[in-house]
Amino acid sequence: NLRNTFQVAVSTDNRYGPVFNRGTAQVILNSLRQQNYRPGTPITLLGYSGGAQVALGAVTYLKYALDVPIEVISLAGVLSGNNGVTAIDRLYHLTGDRDVLAQIGAMMFPKRWPLLSFSDWNQAKSEGRVQLVPLGSVSHNGANGPLDPVSQLPNGKSHLSQTLEIIMEILTASVLNAY
Repeated sequence: NLRNTFQVAVSTDNRYGPVFNRGTAQVILNSLRQQNYRPGTPITLLGYSGGAQVALGAVTYLKYALDVPIEVISLAGVLSGNNGVTAIDRLYHLTGDRDVLAQIGAMMFPKRWPLLSFSDWNQAKSEGRVQLVPLGSVSHNGANGPLDPVSQLPNGKSHLSQTLEIIMEILTASVLNAY
């Protein structure tokens, strides 16, 4: 939708992005404090579509404020590859083969292009900090999207159950690695 597009555009913009991303980080910090966050505990952010870019944009500021490992789970994310990638400990980028918007995002932002091996995105990928997680024949949203409880994959699982299983595996591994 239009709001989502503007959030991605603002988060990635060199002029307005730092203010927007710092504000997002502050909202996340306030929420963590309200939920009795224990200092030193690693955090995982989950962003869907443009929300993945918003989460990634906040990482640099969260890392500075908390000095803890930070992971982002990008579900059908439209990511620029510049904001937050240098500060991220791990980014799990879950996308389907039929997700046209995530594919457009990868083409729209030059730092995501494989040709630019020196970009922050490609450096993080080569260091193993960006993990691409294929969802199979899944589109961006709605029917056939990653949260669709009706559409099924060839193995009989619904798109939603597959997405939840993958996210739970990531979160479980994150918790086990934290202690």
